Amino acid sequence: MKDKQEAVRKTLKDVKLRRSLNAKIEELSLQIKANEAKRVKLDRQKKPIEKEMVRLYHVNQKLQNEIDKIKTASEKLDWAFILECHINDSTVHHDYRNKILSSLGISSCGYCMATQQAAIQIAMTKGDPENYKRILLGLQTVLPHLKSDKEDEIHIHILERNLSAGGSWSIAINREESTFDILHSDRSRAVFGTLEQALKYVQENVWYQAECSHDEASEDA
Repeated sequence: MKDKQEAVRKTLKDVKLRRSLNAKIEELSLQIKANEAKRVKLDRQKKPIEKEMVRLYHVNQKLQNEIDKIKTASEKLDWAFILECHINDSTVHHDYRNKILSSLGISSCGYCMATQQAAIQIAMTKGDPENYKRILLGLQTVLPHLKSDKEDEIHIHILERNLSAGGSWSIAINREESTFDILHSDRSRAVFGTLEQALKYVQENVWYQAECSHDEASEDA
């Protein structure tokens, strides 16, 4: 008799526990259902907002192009504007910068996050004194307007004949110490005291193309 009563009590306890657990499951399930309804509603509201955000982005791009057209119409070169660079550059600004730099014999190869300026690149022709003079003058023109990075250096990227297959090259310029180092991505350095010396080293060792001889030029023709 005692065992039977004990079994009944255990059964009732199990039933109460099961009911309690089922009630908790139902409560949580209702919360999930309510939250899902809110999420679906918010998702429907989000789509027109996202569409408007995209529209405003393109409108602002057009407006920025208009601003940059006004800035680029000036005959006086504004180097702060020319070198300013970020991922949302307008096409007008981008093309204008490339045009100015190209006229100096140098180019842009992306941007420097530390300075928010265009990254400058050179490509030298071996055995070509005119190429050397043009790039030297181009760098002398732009260097006063370039900002130093966190290491107090300005890096001029070097486009060379192997296209960085064996590692990248740059000229690391420290204005405070007046050093012009040829830097390889393996951390090796060739140290020079002047920009002229550094460029001569680049032209003889880290060149992009070799100057064609008159005979080669005639054959190509």
